[in-house]
Amino acid sequence: MSVKTQTIINQIEKELLKFIEQNFEVKLEKINWETPPELEMGDLAFSCFELARELKQNPVEIATRIATNFKVENLVSKIKNIGPYVNLFFKKDIFCRDLISDVLDEKDNYGRGEKKIEKVMLEGFGQPNTHKAFHIGHLRNIFLSESMSNLLEFSGYQIIRANYYGDVGTHIATWLWYFINYVEDKELILKASKKNIDPELSRKLAEIYTLAKNKVEEVETAQAEISQILQRLESGDKEINKLWKLTAELSLADFRRIFKLLKVSFDKEFFESEVEKPGKKIVQELVDKKIAVESDGAMIVDLADYKLGVLLILKSDGTSLYATKDLALAVLKFNKYKIDRSLYVIDSRQDLYFKQIFKTLELMGFSQAKKCRQLSYGVVALQGGAMASRKGNIILAQDLYDKILDKVQTEISKRENVDFKDVNDVANKITLGALKFGMLKYTPESNITFDWESALKFEGDTGPYLQYTYARIGSIKNKNFKNQKIKASQIDFSLLSTIEEWEVIKAVSEFPQIISKATENYNPATLVNYLLSLSASFNKFYAKCPVAQAESDDLKLARLALIESVGVVLKNGLKILGVEVVGKM
Repeated sequence: MSVKTQTIINQIEKELLKFIEQNFEVKLEKINWETPPELEMGDLAFSCFELARELKQNPVEIATRIATNFKVENLVSKIKNIGPYVNLFFKKDIFCRDLISDVLDEKDNYGRGEKKIEKVMLEGFGQPNTHKAFHIGHLRNIFLSESMSNLLEFSGYQIIRANYYGDVGTHIATWLWYFINYVEDKELILKASKKNIDPELSRKLAEIYTLAKNKVEEVETAQAEISQILQRLESGDKEINKLWKLTAELSLADFRRIFKLLKVSFDKEFFESEVEKPGKKIVQELVDKKIAVESDGAMIVDLADYKLGVLLILKSDGTSLYATKDLALAVLKFNKYKIDRSLYVIDSRQDLYFKQIFKTLELMGFSQAKKCRQLSYGVVALQGGAMASRKGNIILAQDLYDKILDKVQTEISKRENVDFKDVNDVANKITLGALKFGMLKYTPESNITFDWESALKFEGDTGPYLQYTYARIGSIKNKNFKNQKIKASQIDFSLLSTIEEWEVIKAVSEFPQIISKATENYNPATLVNYLLSLSASFNKFYAKCPVAQAESDDLKLARLALIESVGVVLKNGLKILGVEVVGKM
């Protein structure tokens, strides 16, 4: 609710609690409000089951008694009971006036939560491994990270957005092994410019890794040779490290180009290479504190007492693992950045692993470990199964973006009075809208198959549909009310009396609660579904209730204020999801 409409509800609740105490001699702390399933059933409702248990009376009789005798002057127009529920109907003109004036006054801040002292670091944004492909699986991680960071920030939290690159490890050694021994034209990579990255670089790097994984299966001595390269890397061998740094920088430059293309940014970049040595020191500390023990030459943390199995933190040959580095990175976050909560956007296949990491951090004495949380999400599947770069059946993020962009540009170019500059600008916004919305509309935990053609439709549950709805609102205003200034105090909101108008008004009022719910549940899909429902309500309203051709100037102005408030909510909601609005489509 907006500030004023929430005040209305608070006042109703205060009066109702007083009424219950006086008439039933029961003191309740609060009313658990519910929203009736149909608009015709009221605006607020609460059940009398709790009271019935306290009083040992029939809940229907209690609801009837309250509905008959409870009154709230100037706030509620009607109260009735439906079975054991008491349903209240707002005085619509007061509710509309307070809501729309708040929305139009607050604009970009409508729905924003109060500032909180808690500092949160969210680690995600794809966390790509250098020397490997940047594919559509990374996109889901990136868009979930972006939208969750925005939700948390909009809700008032202090947010540090972080990316963590996998720039060391077995996959690097595997790539280098193949590059050194089997790539003939090395100059294509070695002479590439990191200042002017060729988009084809992603493909070249991915191809080398795929070929390397296949070659390993053919060469009997491959694993031993790769292990030797990994040890050379970790021991600081100058020659192999020079090649690693050069190729890693090219890979990182390409990743940053893609982030810019996606219009995604973050505050901090971490690298596995910077926490590798600190990680090994932490392993020794864990051994000294008897948190970790040796097992067949390797170092482990036995978490069987917590039903979490065994966490391997250092290999028997002394080389590091993901756990070696993840523990060091967590310690760095806690000590240097003084964060209160640490969130990890990681796919669901790592659920057990992160429970092990969090428990180990807790055993190390970090109180923040109890506020560590993995924001788990399902994999992005292709026709024929999940993506795996060793099989070479991945879809590059660049290829998917280009495919959608080409389709969008073609469609926009068919329209009249659109110059080339507009085509590029609008097409890029629609492309990103389709991509981001297409990934975010699903509950994070679900596995998805991304269908780019469906994601691009201008109707239905898509980003372009919402962008089109916003553009439609702008078009109505520009064509008919270009110089019209809206002042809520001068509008007769009692004229907004149809069920279609009230449905839109109620939807607009729910935006702050939706933000709160989506943030608490770490689920951007909650906001996605709300925006789709709001747009559907708006389009239903617009089909039944003309704005420019309204029966009177007063009604026209009231409806203009209503669609303006819808535009504010759509813009705010889409911005949180990382989707830019479009002025015209």
